[in-house]
Amino acid sequence: MAKLTRAHIEENMQIEIPNKIDVLANVLNEDLYSGPVYYYNPDMGDTLGWGEEPDPDDSDMQKWDFSKALAELKDWADDNLPSQVYLLTECGNVTDREPEAQFFEDEDGPHWQKGGNSPEDEDDIPGYWCEPEEYYAYDYREILATLWGEELARSL
Repeated sequence: MAKLTRAHIEENMQIEIPNKIDVLANVLNEDLYSGPVYYYNPDMGDTLGWGEEPDPDDSDMQKWDFSKALAELKDWADDNLPSQVYLLTECGNVTDREPEAQFFEDEDGPHWQKGGNSPEDEDDIPGYWCEPEEYYAYDYREILATLWGEELARSL
């Protein structure tokens, strides 16, 4: 089975994930797997856990709020990510529209549209049908899991 990657989503879907969102996702994952996080730097993603206090000179450290960060990440994902994507197996492209057969007009085409099968039928258009290549469909949760991991995707 073809595997959806972050590069597929960013490049083919032309979705740019802001650094702030990646930092939130990384800190949320750290909290989920290693937690709890009490303070974090929103620009760098540095964290402090239980029993650690921020340096008084470090004004960049902020109090961590898991629920607020999770809601912010969910809002961004809901606004910017598609609900489903399709990974084409042969070319490796990703699209948010399900691939379907296409009709190509061609005077020398071997097939005829509208049920006729000869050029003598007035309503027929010469051409041929091209079936779509094989593809895999990924839903919203699978897109989230690809970007930020299974555990965080289940939390969103």
